[in-house]
Amino acid sequence: MSFHWPLVLSALAVLPILVALYIDRDRRRVASQARFGNPDLLPNVVDREPGRLRYLAPLVLLVALVFMIVGVARPHATVRVPREEATIVLAMDVSRSMKATDIQPTRLDAARVAAKTFLDEVPEKFRVGVVSFATRAVVGVAPT
Repeated sequence: MSFHWPLVLSALAVLPILVALYIDRDRRRVASQARFGNPDLLPNVVDREPGRLRYLAPLVLLVALVFMIVGVARPHATVRVPREEATIVLAMDVSRSMKATDIQPTRLDAARVAAKTFLDEVPEKFRVGVVSFATRAVVGVAPT
């Protein structure tokens, strides 16, 4: 894997600083509560402390920042995947000569049976189309 703009990844170094600032602000918040309020009255005002749930939103923000910075660096990878695919076009002659009865019942019916037999043998991953021609060619079924 490589990055289009690897220099952007240096912004990840700022994230520990942001975590340190958040921890410092949290400690100052507790200290300021003790300074401006009476800690003995706090249980009467607040049922419980927020606990660890208080850190969920900043953690989600931090993870989002990591993904955003990595995304802005535009990662890309070249992966070789074996590919087996083909497009087969069946060309069917539908001119008047196909109504000859030298093959029973007619050449056209024999060609249809041969085409159906062939289609039963074609793997599902191959695309097959049908073109009929007489005086001009007509797409019967586009490759699907």
